[in-house]
Amino acid sequence: MKTSETDEISVEKLAEIIDVTPRWVRKHIESGTITRVGRGKVSLKQAVRALIADAKRNADRDEEARERAALNAARRRVAEARLAEIEARVMDVAEVEAVIDEFVAVTRTEFDTFAGRVAGLDWSHRKKIEEERFKSLTKISDHFAKVASEIENRNRKNKRKSDDD
Repeated sequence: MKTSETDEISVEKLAEIIDVTPRWVRKHIESGTITRVGRGKVSLKQAVRALIADAKRNADRDEEARERAALNAARRRVAEARLAEIEARVMDVAEVEAVIDEFVAVTRTEFDTFAGRVAGLDWSHRKKIEEERFKSLTKISDHFAKVASEIENRNRKNKRKSDDD
């Protein structure tokens, strides 16, 4: 950029005009933002334009940083909400066991008293009912054992996965 003598200004005078220290101006000369046109001299027009452009770039970077921070904060809120939702659905193992125990007890009582409720039937029918009751209770017991095993295996797998992370 060709400069006229009237466009040339000392580093100290530029610092005074824009209300900064000469060291601050020299730092921008060293970084290449402001171009030196002579010993201790810079082009006023180039310096002002370059500093304005640099300020705009910094403002854009600041805006991007604010947007990234807002996005990260939103992501964090979503993750916290998901965690709260998961924690709300999680039941203590002792509570689950108590629910299952009560369910099994009620089911067993109903099955155990069924034959008595149909006492008017002859022995062959009552015997068949008792056999079916036993088969049903065995099926239910086997199913609960299978489900408990699957849950235990899944929990072990998840624990290993979280330990690896």
